[in-house]
Amino acid sequence: MAAMPQPLAAWSLRCFPFPIFSPPTPRAPTPPTPSKPPPKECLPWLMELNPCKDFLTNLTAPAPPFPGKCCDGFKSLYDNAPICLCRIAGGDLSEVMSAKVDFGQFFNLPVVCNNMLIEASCDEPSS
Repeated sequence: MAAMPQPLAAWSLRCFPFPIFSPPTPRAPTPPTPSKPPPKECLPWLMELNPCKDFLTNLTAPAPPFPGKCCDGFKSLYDNAPICLCRIAGGDLSEVMSAKVDFGQFFNLPVVCNNMLIEASCDEPSS
């Protein structure tokens, strides 16, 4: 009798003792998130700084507590309407506060409010 060939299922392949990795597939770049349109009105956003009035208009006033309403208002203004920070230099904040704002105190707010950095561009967006 002739020997019968063994079925293919009985064959075994030797595997490498380590996995073989292929290089990662490059991902398509994510599109930039569209920036928020600038607010049409800054007054409501500047009103967010009302809890800071004593600190901003009185050099002898203590720094507002962090966290607190003043820092919450500053963060809200910075996060939602940063272009309105530019209006402060134009005197709008003094008008809202009904008193002259000390800009040194205003520029201390980022430090008082946990070292947030102000990075607002006061350039008008091009159309």
